[in-house]
Amino acid sequence: PPAQEAAWTAYVAALNANRPSMAGRQPQPPQMAAGAHLPDRMRAHLAMMSAHLASMQQVQAAAQELYAALTEEQRNRADHALAM
Repeated sequence: PPAQEAAWTAYVAALNANRPSMAGRQPQPPQMAAGAHLPDRMRAHLAMMSAHLASMQQVQAAAQELYAALTEEQRNRADHALAM
């Protein structure tokens, strides 16, 4: 159905747009390098964690829309196929 296709397309787009942050493949800022001061490393780590959280929130919102468009049987299948 068109509603499911649109929701799936939005989910895949959100997943692809946020894949680097969610996979932890963001380049490390210089503040994370060995020899950097602890407060700088912590600040850089918090920034990376915030970016990861924002990515997860975007993907979760798209997943919520997708699940709203699926039947119960499709949701059960998606729970296994789309596991994180």
